[in-house]
Amino acid sequence: MIDNGSGATRTLTITTGEPDKTIDFAVTITRPDGAAQGPIPALITIGAICSTTGNNMGQALSGSRNLYALAECGDLPAFFGRVHPRFRTPANAVVVTSVVSLVLAVSGTFAVMAAASAITRLIVYLATCAATLRLRSPAAVTTVAPASFVVPFGPVIPLTAIAIAVTILAGVTAPQFYSVTAAIAAGAVLYLFATRAAAGQATVD
Repeated sequence: MIDNGSGATRTLTITTGEPDKTIDFAVTITRPDGAAQGPIPALITIGAICSTTGNNMGQALSGSRNLYALAECGDLPAFFGRVHPRFRTPANAVVVTSVVSLVLAVSGTFAVMAAASAITRLIVYLATCAATLRLRSPAAVTTVAPASFVVPFGPVIPLTAIAIAVTILAGVTAPQFYSVTAAIAAGAVLYLFATRAAAGQATVD
């Protein structure tokens, strides 16, 4: 491949392996000053906006419902499980999710927390793969129902997934590590409050 251009437009010559046979095409990229040129950057921008909007709308619905589900199971304080009497939505969970998201977006730490969220999910995936190995042990036969689907190739796939997850986690930066630690600590504190409240309620009953 030969670069025959400069500036906003570059002509790339691709050799085909046969004498006197080449393919030339022009591609519009960026000017030397860094300004975007052509339709490709615009299409990428539109795609990114659509993707981000869809993701945010999904998170607005699922994020609050996750808090509600955890509260309903007793893993978070009952405050997050309150349902609005008229709209039948998890009102407190929606408000908390919205406020936290707004604060993170305005404070400029949203990008860091987004990375922390991805790392946290990776930790969950790693734990799920480890649980797959544990549930396959003979000790789990008497404690869990028989599996309706068994991953083929024995422990190969879970171990491979664990190795990939550990490799990715090894590249975590210090700010990302601190953000993940803070998020896990906050969740642990809320879980502790919920379990203590449940234990106190059981004692009263």
